[in-house]
Amino acid sequence: MAQKVLIWIVFWLATVPPSDAAPHVTVKGRHADVEPRDAGSQVYHCFGDRSGEFVLDVQGVTGIRLDLAGRLFQRTHALEAPVDGPFEIVDNLGFDETARRVVTASIRLPAVKHPTSFRVQFLARDHLAEAWQPAGEIAVIVYPSELLSEVRSYAESQAIVLDDPGGKLTSFLASHKIAYMDVGRLLVEPTQMAERQDPRSGKPARHPNLALLVPQQKIDGGGPQRASHEFDALRSKGYRIVRFLEGVETLPHIRIHDFDDRKWLDVEMRLLDSLTVDPRSQVLLVEIIRLAINDDRP
Repeated sequence: MAQKVLIWIVFWLATVPPSDAAPHVTVKGRHADVEPRDAGSQVYHCFGDRSGEFVLDVQGVTGIRLDLAGRLFQRTHALEAPVDGPFEIVDNLGFDETARRVVTASIRLPAVKHPTSFRVQFLARDHLAEAWQPAGEIAVIVYPSELLSEVRSYAESQAIVLDDPGGKLTSFLASHKIAYMDVGRLLVEPTQMAERQDPRSGKPARHPNLALLVPQQKIDGGGPQRASHEFDALRSKGYRIVRFLEGVETLPHIRIHDFDDRKWLDVEMRLLDSLTVDPRSQVLLVEIIRLAINDDRP
């Protein structure tokens, strides 16, 4: 599935340029992260081994026709190497009756084994002119397409118990082939289980049992219910619990609770909607699960 990123490309043109000169172009990212060390550096976070769709909002003047292209470079701390391009973005883009056009650049991002920095350089020229001129750039951090292998491996060795009435997390886990067990099936079992025992097979497990809860919203529109029968029952069985409290109106944060050697995490941020499109959300989910099942606190 292609990723959609909005880019703002502005053509500042006082007059129609001659055929052998490209218009001056500046590129600004919309909805991009800004690196704290450089207020002018806008960064996009994308999955590798797939195409990223960059929606371009192009402003110019009526009467011109332009070609747009792009180049992809991989960055290290001190070096930069070309990866792809020049590749065509749009050919013969006309501004016959308007000073604004919207086009889409589909850029194939390479597979990577770890987060890797890239630079996309935009090029522009008058239609069919020979010389391309730099038209700005954006920074892209590309992540591995598979970020959930650790969670999948855990779920294969012992079931993740899930309570998700809204279905967001259920759909995400199913689409990534991560095994889970509905909380209702577990709670009807009358037997007492050890804290490190797979609820599916009853065999000893390496890690504490884990439950992921997505409480329903209150009817009056307030935050999600923070206590439930399922939560209390799972705590009594020794489960490590993660509650995704997406309706809480507060700064995004994670609360870690330890009480009577029972550990649970309250994730008070909107995370579930971005899991399919933002690699950073998947990285955070892995860290949350790792934090929940490990005995050490940060």
